[in-house]
Amino acid sequence: MDSLWSVWEDNAESDSIRLNSLKQFSLGYYYTGALDSAFHFIQIHNDYAKSKGLKSQQGVGLRIQAATFSGKGNHQEVIVHLNKALKLYTEINDQEAISNILSEIGITYRDLGNYRLAIKYLTESLTIAEKLDKKELCFQSLMNIAIVYSELGDLEKSLNYFERSLKEGGLEENSYYYLQTLRNIGLALNSLEKFDQALKTLNQCLKRIEESGDIRQHPGVLNGLGIVHLQIGDTVLAKKYYKQGWKICEEIDDQIGLANSLVELAQIYFIQNDIDSADYCSQKALGLAKTVNSLPLMVKASELRYKIHKHNREPWLALEMHDLIVASKDSLRVDEARQEVIHQEYKYEYDKKKIADEKQQEIDRLENQQERTVTIFVFILILVLLGSIFYHKQRRLIGDKEFLLSEIEFLKENAYSNVLATDKESTVLELNKTAIEKQINAKLNQTDWGILNVIYQNPTISNKEIAEEVSLSIDGVSSSLKKMYSHFNFTSAKRSQKKLELVVAAARYSKSSV
Repeated sequence: MDSLWSVWEDNAESDSIRLNSLKQFSLGYYYTGALDSAFHFIQIHNDYAKSKGLKSQQGVGLRIQAATFSGKGNHQEVIVHLNKALKLYTEINDQEAISNILSEIGITYRDLGNYRLAIKYLTESLTIAEKLDKKELCFQSLMNIAIVYSELGDLEKSLNYFERSLKEGGLEENSYYYLQTLRNIGLALNSLEKFDQALKTLNQCLKRIEESGDIRQHPGVLNGLGIVHLQIGDTVLAKKYYKQGWKICEEIDDQIGLANSLVELAQIYFIQNDIDSADYCSQKALGLAKTVNSLPLMVKASELRYKIHKHNREPWLALEMHDLIVASKDSLRVDEARQEVIHQEYKYEYDKKKIADEKQQEIDRLENQQERTVTIFVFILILVLLGSIFYHKQRRLIGDKEFLLSEIEFLKENAYSNVLATDKESTVLELNKTAIEKQINAKLNQTDWGILNVIYQNPTISNKEIAEEVSLSIDGVSSSLKKMYSHFNFTSAKRSQKKLELVVAAARYSKSSV
């Protein structure tokens, strides 16, 4: 102890080494039962860790402080300190530590008789442990869930979780926890009135302990054997095992185990009409139950003492026990009512969240449907608009084309309208090369002139058809047309109408010379 304190006081050491030494120093007091001293020194540890921003070490210190309150039976303070530790571990995302803390909170709620919250926290711990594949943590949660279900009276489920903890907990055979779980399975089988299997399992467990361990580590096995033998009516063996358990629990200062042994022994003595022994054992059991604040044990012990006082014709003492029974049961009922309220609150929150989620899903569905409808509508509208634009553009192009063709036909009419034409006179305007060249101020070669006349005769003719008419390549036709477009100054005319414009201009220039 002194060497650990010296390391803590050595400022040359690292923070982690100093804090670990102070932690071990505090635990030294805790293990010897000096809980106040343990709390005092671990508080120094916590204050230093906080000043250095070491949240993980703070969490360790808070868990030790919670353990000191647990040793005093102050379960509310245990929960307060564990929740502080949980907050710190959550901030640094230490999943393994979070799983441990949740398990410890669950165990504390179990000790308080608040089984619904116990199941909630233990299940959360198990979920994280399974994700981390931490066998030891899985075992711890499975075993404690099994105990909670046992205390709730759901015996089949309790047995199932005990068996799972043995199978999935990764326990070394004949280890402390392996044997403890084997004992719990035996007790679960007894509760289900499978007495032969229960005795077989518990005797197997006892044999393994005697071969490889210290029976003082497993007084519960002896109590378990006492319970089964009492159930099948063998009070001699039941008394033998309870007495052995009583002795060991006294040696190791297991107050809850001792109270259980004493109250069961008192039951046997009362059945055997050994009232003095029953009185002694039940009185001691009741005192221990009050010390550890175990309401179920208080009810059990006070009910037996009520019977004893009635038997001894001590009505005032029997009344006192009756009042204690009522008070203890009322406390249990209050706890049960509180648990039901908590259950209903959780159910309400769950139902409310479910309804909200379903409502949100419906809103999302309608919004998505509305978005799809709007998208489809916009798409159709765009198609309609584009179609309308294309339609009107085509109509305009067709109209322009028809207008130019009509003008060409008009210009082709007899230009000699002021002369009485004879039957031999032409009624169709012919192109005048000289007049055209004068208007465009450029010369048209033989190829250009030939192409122009072909177009004049058939304004809608294609370049390919022109090439065949004048015995020229398509590229040659295109080149000639481009040159004439330039001469006629058709730079802004639409490409599809340039030939028609060319014919109209040539016809106008020719007609103006008549």
